[in-house]
Amino acid sequence: MPPEIYQEFIAAGCRDEVHSSMYTQLEFFSTLFFPSVENIPVELRDPLLIFALDHVDQEEIWSCLKNYRSIPATPSGQFIKKPCELVHPEGAAALLFTPEDGRFPYGTKNDYCSPQRLETLCQLGMIKDELTPEDILDRAKSISTITEKPEALRRCRLLLSHLENNPLVLNGKIDLGNVEFLSVLKRPAEHPKELPWAGENVSERFLSPNQLWVASLKNLLGLVKPIVDERTVPLSDNIQAKLKLKNTPTVDDVAGQLYLICNAQLDLNEKQNAMYVQAVMREAYAYLQNEAEKNPSALLSVQERLHDQPFILVGTNLLKPQQVAFEWSTALPPYLYELPLELRTLYQDFFQLMGVKQKFDYRDYMVVLQGIQKQYDKKRLGEKLCNVVVTLVRLLAVEMKTKLLSTDDVEKDCGSIMLLDNAGLMQPRSLLCFNDCPWVPDDSSFLYVSTKIDYHTASVFGVRTKKRENILRIAEGFKIPFGQREKLTSRIKRILEGYNEEDEILKEMLQNADDAGATEIAFINDCRHLEGDHLLDDNWRMIQGPALCVYNNAPFQQSDIVGIQNLGEGSKAKDVYKMGRYGVGFNVVYKVTDVPTFLTKGDEIGECLCALDPHSAYLTGASPDTTGIMLRVNDTVKETYSDMFKCYLHERFQQQGSTMFRLPLRTREMAQKSKISHTESTSQDVTQMFQIFEKQMLDILLFVNNVKKIRLIQIPESEEQAEEYSVTVSISPEDEINKTMFVQHVQNTSRDLRQKSLKIEDIETRSVSYTVKLEDSRGVSETWLVFQRIGFESDVQIPDAVKDAFLAGELAMLPLAGCAVQLPSFTAKEKNVAMRSRKLYCFLPLPGNTDLPIHINGQFILDHEARRRLEDGGGFRKAWNMTLIEYVVAPCYLVLLNRVKSITEENIQLLRNKCNANSVGLSTDVKSYIANFTALFPSPGYSAESFWRTMSTSVYRLAKSSCLPLLPILQTELGKSEVNWHDPTSCYFRISLSNQNTPSQSSFQLLENILLDIGFSITACPDQVYEGFVEAGVEVNTVTPLAVINFLHSATEVLDLPQKIEKTSLMSAERLGVLIEYCKLEDKFLEMIHETPLLLTNDGILRRFSSEHPVYITEFMV
Repeated sequence: MPPEIYQEFIAAGCRDEVHSSMYTQLEFFSTLFFPSVENIPVELRDPLLIFALDHVDQEEIWSCLKNYRSIPATPSGQFIKKPCELVHPEGAAALLFTPEDGRFPYGTKNDYCSPQRLETLCQLGMIKDELTPEDILDRAKSISTITEKPEALRRCRLLLSHLENNPLVLNGKIDLGNVEFLSVLKRPAEHPKELPWAGENVSERFLSPNQLWVASLKNLLGLVKPIVDERTVPLSDNIQAKLKLKNTPTVDDVAGQLYLICNAQLDLNEKQNAMYVQAVMREAYAYLQNEAEKNPSALLSVQERLHDQPFILVGTNLLKPQQVAFEWSTALPPYLYELPLELRTLYQDFFQLMGVKQKFDYRDYMVVLQGIQKQYDKKRLGEKLCNVVVTLVRLLAVEMKTKLLSTDDVEKDCGSIMLLDNAGLMQPRSLLCFNDCPWVPDDSSFLYVSTKIDYHTASVFGVRTKKRENILRIAEGFKIPFGQREKLTSRIKRILEGYNEEDEILKEMLQNADDAGATEIAFINDCRHLEGDHLLDDNWRMIQGPALCVYNNAPFQQSDIVGIQNLGEGSKAKDVYKMGRYGVGFNVVYKVTDVPTFLTKGDEIGECLCALDPHSAYLTGASPDTTGIMLRVNDTVKETYSDMFKCYLHERFQQQGSTMFRLPLRTREMAQKSKISHTESTSQDVTQMFQIFEKQMLDILLFVNNVKKIRLIQIPESEEQAEEYSVTVSISPEDEINKTMFVQHVQNTSRDLRQKSLKIEDIETRSVSYTVKLEDSRGVSETWLVFQRIGFESDVQIPDAVKDAFLAGELAMLPLAGCAVQLPSFTAKEKNVAMRSRKLYCFLPLPGNTDLPIHINGQFILDHEARRRLEDGGGFRKAWNMTLIEYVVAPCYLVLLNRVKSITEENIQLLRNKCNANSVGLSTDVKSYIANFTALFPSPGYSAESFWRTMSTSVYRLAKSSCLPLLPILQTELGKSEVNWHDPTSCYFRISLSNQNTPSQSSFQLLENILLDIGFSITACPDQVYEGFVEAGVEVNTVTPLAVINFLHSATEVLDLPQKIEKTSLMSAERLGVLIEYCKLEDKFLEMIHETPLLLTNDGILRRFSSEHPVYITEFMV
């Protein structure tokens, strides 16, 4: 309002009215202007703002200017900002902004940009020289958005300069770690073009501090990590630290850079490349040496990555650790070097960890020789390289002699030893020979070792002489290639893992002999060391030492010669009846020997001496393809090599129609080299084996078909009188005929089954029973009853899995099984024998016991190649074993029980004939016979899925279904000792007697005797027989009060009443009382008392209770 108008209002007396509608200057700015400044036209706004800037001494105007966006900003003044959001256009901070950033005051020196007003704005918060943390972060982010690289670099330099001048701003107030504003170092000019540079792989022009490494690590990491560009944008150490640029490399990073250099195909003969790589390598070595000193385990990953890389710079060569040694006086470039003094002094720990050896050894020489052979395969070497090879060969020979290494040791470790031949070619040492006899005409097939290699050096490598080679050529006239033609040592080693019993060798050889038709077998522990020079060659001397010899009176056939060479197959492979003949089981001999031999003589193949050498290391002429030899023997051969044939004991055993195995025991030296077993075998071990086997010899011949005698012979080293133990088996001529016919039928069945002219379910059922007498050389004698059977009954449901396996050719077993039981005898020696545990057989006894009372034999499927327990892994194999046990073994068991029952009856009758029928001794003997018989029943309690649970339940079910009278009723009271036999349905088990409330064991026995006397059939079987029936689900009768009452109702023949009680089988009132007390345990006793013969009247007459003939009780009876 103009002043003159205001005065008029005052003069008119309107002071109060005017004042009530007026604003003061401060009120105007604080309540009207600044709150609405964004909406006030520029031409009105700017004068007022200029006025306000010029009057900031007033507190309220100062506050409004400071807190309201009111100052126009560049580039056009369109936007207004608070003073604190502006930058002084002439301050140091202004260099980091452009007008387009909208951070400068908009105007001229006549308005907003006058020096005085700019100073006022600074007082109000405008930035001049030092940026806020937020602005620094904003400026850092803006760098990567600038399209012009020079401008971006300029801003980057300015920002870093600003940070240098104001370092405190980085003290935790802002985090620039992930802001991409730092320049990446590009490939230096001196960097070889063959090497990569990490900075070239970065697509962005700028990276964040978290992505960049400090410039000082350029040589150490430049190939694998981006480095900050310190040349374009200098960075002080202080700023680098505050920005947290990466400065701690890992060993893997350094190893990665070394790996790239190793594989870059650099020409180090170029000076610039050599200097650069040397500088880079030195830094890497220094870093890794430092790490090795602090924590050697940290370099494990470096070892793994660089172990086969050429990362060691020697001169102008990059070498692998295997090519360098700390100490080596011989120079053999470009293959082997000594580590330079500087490197081994400064970086010793690192190079040791990386595999640099103190000195080279045979492995290093072998690597170089094999590398030269591979490089120059079938090419002639130049003179210089020949000299290198000869030097290496000599060094290798010296090393082997010094360390007592054999060629096998070296080749096992490193592969074939390659030597130089006379033509300048590299050859395996096994193909070369040394020309030690030039006068012998040359053979074009001979390969001679180079004349630059002397004999002593060549002999270290086992190079044969020309003389020996010539002898071998001559000897081939009677030496036939022979051996097991498979990859042997590892397979044999795996086979042996399944053989854990010490006497397995003896059992397997017995089985082989039986299959071959031998009737006699002898095992000989030959402890002697036989001397002599008349040998095929020196390698045969090992046969002259202690050996396990095995003799049988059956010669090898041609099929056996073929079969023994096919590991795991054998001549019996397709004949399921021959279970052991020279198949996989024969290889158990390798438990004691590495070179089994045998001498056999027969009509089909004549006389042959054979030896097997799975290692191809002991026999002249043996090789991986021919792992043994076979010599046709005649009188000339025997005479020429007489010392060799003495080992086969021709003076002790008949040789015609026989076979003698000699298994030279594995010596300590052989064990150390063996790929089969590192266990030494001694004569003491064989003696221990014999001791274990001897304990089984009375059992082992029960189910074999042919062998009748086994001998164990000890020949001491001093050649004193040999010790011998033997067991002989004999059967009657009639039984021999029956057994032979049965065996022939089994063989015919095997043949028909093999030719697929017969199905498994159509095999004719046949059986044979015979008595075997076993005697040993110490006077022990035993008698056994053996029953064998082949075939299933017609109603047997053979599992589909088994049928399918037969059709597919996966199964070719016979349903053949048998049982054997020792017949009772009472001499002291035989009682001890009878205590032996019974076993499971697969023709021969298997390890362990069955806990059954009889021996069980069957053509079972056994586990693993060692065949030592029943296969129970499922599928057709387990199904076959279960089927064989249920439908062949169980019927055999039952028939055997019935036969033993008959024999028991005969023995009891013989006892009666010899003794007084009423004697106490007779009763005791009868009880003993009955107890021996009932003990033959299978015990219950096997696990539900076990084979023997199946057998036990099958036996008990068959006993019930066949109604065979197998359960004895023994009556020994009333002056009698009678045995009657009942089937399971017609007798009672005493098991329930123990559950009654009778007072004592004597009461049990008295009650049982009373019941037996009145004709109540209580079997003499022990509780386990009853439990066996119950476990099999067979319902059988037990003694109960109800059963006794029911019996009494019908017992008219035994109790012919009425008559004096003394004349009845009850005999006395006391015994009658015991019977009545037992019957009263039945709840319905009184309801059932009618017609029971339990009524004793006062006249001593025993009567039946009857409602038609009442009797009276009186209390007046005296």
